[in-house]
Amino acid sequence: MSTSAFVRRAYRVPAARGMQITYSGDGLPARTATITGFRGGGLLVRHEGARRPVYAHPTYAITYPPVPNPVGRGWCDGCPAEVGLHADGTVRVHRAFGEECVGVGKRPYALVTWRHNDPVPAAAMAE
Repeated sequence: MSTSAFVRRAYRVPAARGMQITYSGDGLPARTATITGFRGGGLLVRHEGARRPVYAHPTYAITYPPVPNPVGRGWCDGCPAEVGLHADGTVRVHRAFGEECVGVGKRPYALVTWRHNDPVPAAAMAE
């Protein structure tokens, strides 16, 4: 799993490279910053006018822009991957650790959601 996927999954945030965020940490007023990368489970953000990015925790003093919920995405129960879903809500075919994942064809353990930063239990998908 890449560091960006880990950050999105572990902290339930919509972080993506190139995304414009509002950062208000370090006791300074809120200012615009751009996510330039990921390191060690955190973000590298460059503030407007700065030459170099700084490390920031994905949930501390960061406001993400509203983004629509992705359609048909879920966390696979057989591997640590965010994968696409079929129309019936089951996991699409994908590979994990060099072979077909054991979670293919099953329900994901949680849907991918961004706005609420909370996982939606797979049982709620059937409703």
